[in-house]
Amino acid sequence: MSQMPFVNPDPSDKDSEPFVETDPTGRYGRYSELLGSGAVKKVYRAFDQEEGIEVAWNQVKLRNFCDDPTMVDRLYSEVRLLRSLTNKNIIALYSVWRDDQRNTLNFITEVCTSGDLREYRKRHRHVSMKALKKWSKQILKGLNYLHLHDPCIIHRDLNCSNVFVNGNTGQMPFVNPDPSDKDSEPFVETDPTGRYGRYSELLGSGAVKKVYRAFDQEEGIEVAWNQVKLRNFCDDPTMVDRLYSEVRLLRSLTNKNIIALYSVWRDDQRNTLNFITEVCTSGDLREYRKRHRHVSMKALKKWSKQILKGLNYLHLHDPCIIHRDLNCSNVFVNGNTGQVKIGDLGLAAIVGRSHCAHTILGTPEFMAPELYDEDYTELVDIYSFGMCLLEMVTLEIPYSECDNVAKIYKKVCSGVRPAALNKVKDPEVKAFIEKCLAQPRARPSAAELLKDPFFDEIVDDDENDDCSSSHQ
Repeated sequence: MSQMPFVNPDPSDKDSEPFVETDPTGRYGRYSELLGSGAVKKVYRAFDQEEGIEVAWNQVKLRNFCDDPTMVDRLYSEVRLLRSLTNKNIIALYSVWRDDQRNTLNFITEVCTSGDLREYRKRHRHVSMKALKKWSKQILKGLNYLHLHDPCIIHRDLNCSNVFVNGNTGQMPFVNPDPSDKDSEPFVETDPTGRYGRYSELLGSGAVKKVYRAFDQEEGIEVAWNQVKLRNFCDDPTMVDRLYSEVRLLRSLTNKNIIALYSVWRDDQRNTLNFITEVCTSGDLREYRKRHRHVSMKALKKWSKQILKGLNYLHLHDPCIIHRDLNCSNVFVNGNTGQVKIGDLGLAAIVGRSHCAHTILGTPEFMAPELYDEDYTELVDIYSFGMCLLEMVTLEIPYSECDNVAKIYKKVCSGVRPAALNKVKDPEVKAFIEKCLAQPRARPSAAELLKDPFFDEIVDDDENDDCSSSHQ
């Protein structure tokens, strides 16, 4: 395992959640939160500081086997064998060790975001036969891998509580339970096709938009239902039409580092614009970074590279798309894979061959100076990206020393850098951020930044498709 320098915040920071214990290498940290427990094992929430991903810390109390010491050795050797398994339908095992002081056997595994299949199926009762067949096929693929393994591995305890689900990644006839079932959570509303159902739980809200938890009954996956109240634009009906057409265009975007848009429709009765998007399991990058404060520079670079890949896709799109409001609260994380995705494209500008836009929009702390001049190109997103990286490294929102927008505007337009930049001690990181904040003519494109030596040690990773690869 390559050792990386860790970006550690002030230990007195009240928002920082302390580790209860760490593994012998110091890579994995265990939190106190219990994810589950059984007769001999407890499973805790944990964090891989090198990869920047959430994991599960499994702990077996060896006193349960005190009458059979050979059983302990056998258990230990079998767990080590399981570490060699690499299949996307088998929970990945990353590390295993015995703690003689605490008399425990510990192993770190991949964590699935939606719990076990039994509970998932209870929560989401309106599921198509197509989705059930998909789940069944994946279980069989996992079993086939185990059975063809040399030596053959027999599970011996397969049941729906031992099959785990990433709910955000998995018209047909629907398998509907008895509607009187008390465990069934009702939909508040459904889309015009009946495919998507909205629950009452609010995932987030903004000035004009609310985001609710929802479910795609055909694919059997959890999604986000975004709802815009059109009364906010009642004085500008052309803005409503423009918003609707731009959101429809965004539906055509297909990139793994851009939040996917699945469906969009206008509800004249409720006077709302609704669109269904992919949901990320760990919220936005700002909150994720606050929760997990001990993160390697390698992980920060991985996140940064994925953001740049998303921007590069938008900027090379025909027509070019400028995000205009990129900040850490608009980048979302799948914490169990380390995958990050750019979202909240509601303020995006779709521009022609000139690549120029002329409207002031965005979050002041992250806005490039030329945005205030109302004459800018997609390079404003690179400036915002530089500010995102600064926040990721320092855990401080740029220009937090300013107590109002006017002071931020004055500093940005006069070229005064945020005070947080002085807290960046690594000269390589500081120089890279400065490149992103340069004047427009000197500012590199996303494609150019992806080729920067800053990312030389970062493998061009498709490991998000097989998250076990980074732990081998």
